[in-house]
Amino acid sequence: MLLLSALGLLASGVAVTTALEKSLTSRIDHQLHTAALGWADPRSEPQPRPAQLGSGRPPTRVGRRAQAVGFGDR
Repeated sequence: MLLLSALGLLASGVAVTTALEKSLTSRIDHQLHTAALGWADPRSEPQPRPAQLGSGRPPTRVGRRAQAVGFGDR
């Protein structure tokens, strides 16, 4: 009985793993195919760079002034 249960679990695991692998492979293939026809196509028009989209400045402040706390404040 234990052997039969183990074989059933093994068969179930193999079936689920195979189905998941096929599903994920199909999804990745579809994404790669879509990308090859879109943004990854070297013959298509170049997409604008992020710097060309906005004001030319980063969206957040990159540099900040550092201030020492606790040194020389006495």
